[in-house]
Amino acid sequence: MVPNQGLQGIAFFEATACLTLLVLFVHLRRDNRASFYRFWLLGWICLTLSSFSELALLFAPSSLLRVVASGAGVAALMLFLTAIVEFTLGNNRMQWPVLWLSMLFALTASYYESKVTRFGEVRWETAILESAICLVTGWLLWRDSRASEGHGAKLLAGAFTLLGLNGFDRPT
Repeated sequence: MVPNQGLQGIAFFEATACLTLLVLFVHLRRDNRASFYRFWLLGWICLTLSSFSELALLFAPSSLLRVVASGAGVAALMLFLTAIVEFTLGNNRMQWPVLWLSMLFALTASYYESKVTRFGEVRWETAILESAICLVTGWLLWRDSRASEGHGAKLLAGAFTLLGLNGFDRPT
């Protein structure tokens, strides 16, 4: 009996779900040539890398895996924010500055998370950064979804908002 078997099961299902959706998004790529979709796909690649790093972290604890998991997670959220900005505002001027900003945020989160010594602990700087990115993404989507008739953007906005609100208490 493994003491953290529940955590391993959750991490395994998260990693397989991310991989399944990544394969689906790659196959849908040829039908969608918009610039926001490239950022969405890059975000899913980073999220899948983060999920598999968290899964590997449960089997072999390593500070490098923790740094990769946190950096890839923040980079994924920033790439999702970039995709939403491209989708809602429709201008292509923001691509390069946001990519550099996402790399800077990922490196910052990786630096702070490299100082963590206990398993499952998250620094408050990383938690607030991730929550702020999710709340901004949810707000942008919610603001834009009022003009459209579908429910997909509203559901995604709600998911990002809930993820942002849920992440504030991660350090505790």
